[in-house]
Amino acid sequence: IIAEESPDILALVELGGRKFLEEIQEGLKKKGREYPYDEWIEGSDHARHIGLLSRFPIVEKSAHTDCKYRLANQEFLVSRGFIENDIQIAPDYRVKVFVAHLKSKRAPKIEVEGGADAMRLEEARLFRQCLDEDLAAAPKVNLLAMGDFNDTPESPAIQTILSATTFHLFDLWPRNAKGFDGTYYYRPKKKFERIDYLIVNEGLKREYLDGSARVRDDRLSLKASDHFSVQARF
Repeated sequence: IIAEESPDILALVELGGRKFLEEIQEGLKKKGREYPYDEWIEGSDHARHIGLLSRFPIVEKSAHTDCKYRLANQEFLVSRGFIENDIQIAPDYRVKVFVAHLKSKRAPKIEVEGGADAMRLEEARLFRQCLDEDLAAAPKVNLLAMGDFNDTPESPAIQTILSATTFHLFDLWPRNAKGFDGTYYYRPKKKFERIDYLIVNEGLKREYLDGSARVRDDRLSLKASDHFSVQARF
């Protein structure tokens, strides 16, 4: 699927160790798709990681793995951390890319008031804070935030990310050819949900090719994962 779609910048979630990212790189190289630039980070969750592959040089890297929040007098680290990369597309053009994989809906191992929803809301708050800090430092930046946010658009967590502060963010809302927007298939209940996102600021929204955001949900995608790939063109 990745080789067929051939994105210039690819975010990946639920990776194992770094060797598995390298395995993906090598597999794509054999199919004629080279990604010489990469990022992989490890948060407090030592089993699941996030990564990024790029055809363009990654010129600045920041791994937000030390973001903390408190719930019921307990301190927690953001489970997977946040990737922040500056990617140089051309000599005079770069894009700032954030990747996140927010807390799942599974009950946490440690009992917390509000459970997984409360933890995901706090992670979403910290993620938006990271975005706002960067936008405050460089208001004219072209910014893309993407990943598995593990909640639906009307949820408090997603609304926390999308709600207007000083800086407006825009949900590109990928759909399939029939206009369906489900990005995740929960097999036990045979239910589709939209929990994977592509979000841009005003600068990158001007570069967006209208109608290009889409979900790939063909038979091969159903076989590959319970999540579908989401993509957009700029």
